[in-house]
Amino acid sequence: MLLACLAATDLTVGALIQPSFIFGEISLFTGFSLADYCRLYRETVFAFLCPSLASLLLLALLGIERFLAIKYSLRYFEIITKSRLSVAVLFCFTTTALPMSIRLIAPLSRLPSSLTIMIACVSFLVIIYCQIFVHLVSRRHRHQIQTVQVSQATKRKFLEEDKAVKTTSIIIGFVLFSYFPSVLNQFLGPFFW
Repeated sequence: MLLACLAATDLTVGALIQPSFIFGEISLFTGFSLADYCRLYRETVFAFLCPSLASLLLLALLGIERFLAIKYSLRYFEIITKSRLSVAVLFCFTTTALPMSIRLIAPLSRLPSSLTIMIACVSFLVIIYCQIFVHLVSRRHRHQIQTVQVSQATKRKFLEEDKAVKTTSIIIGFVLFSYFPSVLNQFLGPFFW
C-alpha cells in the first residue's frame, strides 16, 4: 500500500507537474508575457511541493513500518493493520495539503514555506533514524545467523527482511541524494546569494 501511494505521487509529478513546467518553458520562448510566465512558474513549483512532500512523508511512514517490523517482529501483524496503515496514509496526504491550504487563505504569508521546511526536516530525521536502526538490527541478525545454528524458517524470514531493508535503503538513499541540493540551497542560499 505504501509503495503504491509512493508510486502515485511520482506519477502525479510526472504526468501533471512536469508537463506544466515544460509548457511554461516553451511558452516563454513563444512570446508568453513574463508576468504570466512567472505566475505559472510559481504555481508549478508550489504544485510540485505537494507530491514531493507527500513522497517524503510516505518514505518516513515506510521507515517507521520497517522499524516496527524489525523491533516488534512477533507482534508486527497486530500493530500494522490495513486500517491503521490507511489512516497513516490519509494523515500523510492531509499534512501535505496543509501548507497549500494556508497558502490559498493567506497568499503572502511565510507560514506555508516554513511549515513545508519543518515537515520535510522532520521527515528526513525520521527516515534517517529508522533506517539506521533497521540497518544496525539487520547487521546484528546477520552476524547471529553466521555464528549460531538457526532453523531454515528463521533464516528464510531474515533473508526476506534483509531484502526489504536493502530495497528500502536504496530508495531512501536516492531520495536523500535527490533532495540534498534543494536542502543545501534552502539553508546556505541566503548566505551566498
